[in-house]
Amino acid sequence: MRDVSASFQEAVVDVLTRKAVRACKDEGVDHLMIGGGVAANSRLRALAEERCEKAGIRLRVPRPKLCTDNGAMVAALGAEMVARNRSASSWDLSADSSLPVTEPHVPGHGHGHGHTHDHDHVHEVSKENLYS
Repeated sequence: MRDVSASFQEAVVDVLTRKAVRACKDEGVDHLMIGGGVAANSRLRALAEERCEKAGIRLRVPRPKLCTDNGAMVAALGAEMVARNRSASSWDLSADSSLPVTEPHVPGHGHGHGHTHDHDHVHEVSKENLYS
């Protein structure tokens, strides 16, 4: 199983780094930034660094502890909302990519902070009180 996992990782890392470096070169970009949960992968970081150096591209990657997985962040927020006895969003909730991450949608709560949208948000949940 280890060989299969290592081979899969190598194939994915190879494709990601090759395509990213090629896109930088094709578009005349001299910096590459890798972020998110995948950026914590040490093999991805090493191969990206190797290929970027060879291509004359500056690689930017946050420290591993800052490379969080979006799914894990959403799950952590969901767990916090459940712990606060918040109702779940309805299944027909539409996506709104303009919302700040400090404002999770929770049904039954009004608007705040001068923010207007077609659905309601919880504005009282912020970094200050979410983790205190």
